[in-house]
Amino acid sequence: MQKITLGSFSNAYEISEGDSALVKWDFRNADSVNIIGIARAFNNYDSVYLSPRYDTTYNLIAVNSVDTQKIDLHIFVNHPKKEIQTGAEIIQKQFEEPSLETTDYLNGLLPSSVRFNLKNIKIIRSDLSDDSIILDLLPLDEFGNFINNLNLDSLNLSFEAVALGMKMSFNQKLLNENHYDKANDSISINILVEKSLAAYDLNKVSEQLRTAIKNFDNSDRVTLASFNQNMEILIDNELPHQAFLNFNASNLIPSGTAAYSSAIIQLLQKIKNSSDYKNNIIILLSFSEENSSVTSTLDEALKIATIMKIPIYVITLSKDCKGYEMNSITDATGGRLYSLESNEFDNISKVISEIYFGQKVNYQFKLSFLNEIKNISELYVKVFVYSNQKFIEDNQKYYLEVPDIYIPYQILSLFDFASKEVPPSYYSKISELANLLKNNTSSVLEITAFSYFETDSVQDYELSLERAQSVRKILIDSGANPAQIRVKGRGNENPLYYLPTKEWQMSYNRRAEIRWLDPAFLPYEILAQKAASESEALAKVENWEKLGLRSYYLRSVINNDINYQVKIWGYATEKEAQNELKKLQERFPEIHFELE
Repeated sequence: MQKITLGSFSNAYEISEGDSALVKWDFRNADSVNIIGIARAFNNYDSVYLSPRYDTTYNLIAVNSVDTQKIDLHIFVNHPKKEIQTGAEIIQKQFEEPSLETTDYLNGLLPSSVRFNLKNIKIIRSDLSDDSIILDLLPLDEFGNFINNLNLDSLNLSFEAVALGMKMSFNQKLLNENHYDKANDSISINILVEKSLAAYDLNKVSEQLRTAIKNFDNSDRVTLASFNQNMEILIDNELPHQAFLNFNASNLIPSGTAAYSSAIIQLLQKIKNSSDYKNNIIILLSFSEENSSVTSTLDEALKIATIMKIPIYVITLSKDCKGYEMNSITDATGGRLYSLESNEFDNISKVISEIYFGQKVNYQFKLSFLNEIKNISELYVKVFVYSNQKFIEDNQKYYLEVPDIYIPYQILSLFDFASKEVPPSYYSKISELANLLKNNTSSVLEITAFSYFETDSVQDYELSLERAQSVRKILIDSGANPAQIRVKGRGNENPLYYLPTKEWQMSYNRRAEIRWLDPAFLPYEILAQKAASESEALAKVENWEKLGLRSYYLRSVINNDINYQVKIWGYATEKEAQNELKKLQERFPEIHFELE
C-alpha cells in the first residue's frame, strides 16, 4: 500500500453568513476520508457543502492501511454590518419585494399602483378537462415583477382557442388572483435531474439548484432525484432549508443512459404513496432523450401524471434533447418547457424560481367551451394583451388525450471498449425486463448488439454478437425463458452517432438494444435494396410505395463505408414476411431480398 498524497486542494474558504462552501479534495491512495464532527465517511475523491455560522476549522483525515494524513480546513464567515434602516435588516432580496434586476423570469412583486411597463405574459400552469381549461397567468414587467391587483380588462386581455384548424367558442371567467402568502397550503417540489453520460457541468447545475432551493418557503417540501438507467432519491421530502444543507453535488456524476419514462413513473408512484399529493409539481432537467426505460413508455408515464393532475415542467440543457418528446411531456401535463443553452446555465435557478413562485402568484382564468371538446386530440390556446402600443402574447398546445410518443430505440446496456461484459449498473434494468418476460409468457424479444470499430470488421461482428449473448445470459439467470429471447449481432452497422465528437457518443455506439417481436408491432421487415446516396434511397422508397408496399430507408455504416438500406416493413410474423419475400423474389428476380 502506498503513502497518501493530496492533489489540488484549497484549505481556506470565505463565505457570507447563511451561505455554504463547496469543499473538494483528491486524496490519492486513501481508502476513506473523514471530517471530524460529521457522521459519515467520504471517498478519496469527493466533495461536501459546509455551512458554519461562524469562523470554523475542520479536520479532514484520510486513511489507508499504512498511512494517515490530517489536513486543517478553515472557513471564514463574513457577517453583514448592522445599519440603521427602516424595517428589518435585509440580508438578501425576498421574493415579495419588487425586483430591480432586468430579467425575463418571475423575480418579485409590484403593485399595479406603481408605474410599470408590461413586458411578458406567460401561461405558467394549465388544467384541462372535458369541457374547460383553467389557465394560470403571469403578467410580468421588464424586471420580472408580477403585477398585483392588475385590471386586465383595461389591457384588453383576450384568449383564442383553435382545434382542427377552427376557432373554438367559449366563455372566459377570472376565477381569482392568487396572492403571495407563505401561510397558504404547502406545495411539494419534486426535482428530477438527468445524469446520463450526455449530462455535463453537473456541479454548476447543482449550485443553481441550491440557489433556487434556498429561496423556497419553509412551509413547503423538496424532493430531489437523479436518474440515468436507474433512479436515485437524493433528498426525500425535506424542508427547503434542510434540503439546502443536505445537497451533495458529488451524487451527480454522469454515467449510463437516460430512462425518462421509468424515472417519472417511479417518482409519481412515490408521490402517490405519500400522505397528500394534491399540491405536487415535477421539474425535469434534461440533457438527452428517452432511450432506456425498456419496460415502460413515455405516454404511460404521462397518462399517470394527467390522472394525478401533476404538471411536469421541463428545462432542457442540451441540443441533444428531442423537442417532440419534451414538448409532449409539458403539453400533456399542463406544465411549461424552458430551453437553455450551455451558456445560460446561470438562468437555471431563475427558471426554477419562476416555476415555484408561479404556483403561488397568478391570475387564474377558466375557459368554458360551448362545444364538446373531449373528442379533439389537440388544442391550441393563445393569450394576449395590448400594452404600450404592442401586443404581448403567449401560447400553449394541449393534448386532450396523451399521444403515442415515438421512441426510436431502447438501450439495455452500454459496453466498455472491446468488452463483451455487461456493466453491473445495468443488471437491475435487465432483471426488470426478465420479470416482465416471466409475467408475459407469450412475448418474444430480440436483443441486437453493436460494436464501433473496436477491432477489425469480422471480429467487431463477433464482438457484437457476444454482447447480445451476454445480455441474454443475464436475462436467463434472472429467470427469463430462453425461448422468449432472440439475439443478433450487427457489428459496426447503424451507429447512433456516425461522427461522434464526445466520448459518451462513442459509448452509445457500443450498445445492446431490444426489439419486441410482437405481431401487434409488425416487427418483421424485408431488406430490398441498397443505395449509394440518400436521394437514390428516397427514390427507391417511393417506387415501393407506389406498388402499395410500406417502405423506408436507413443509413448504414460498415467499415467506414456509408450506404443506405431500403426496407419493406409491416409483417406481423416471420411466416407472413417469408411469404411476401417469395412473391417479391418471383416478381423481381434481379433483386436479392433478405428477411430481417
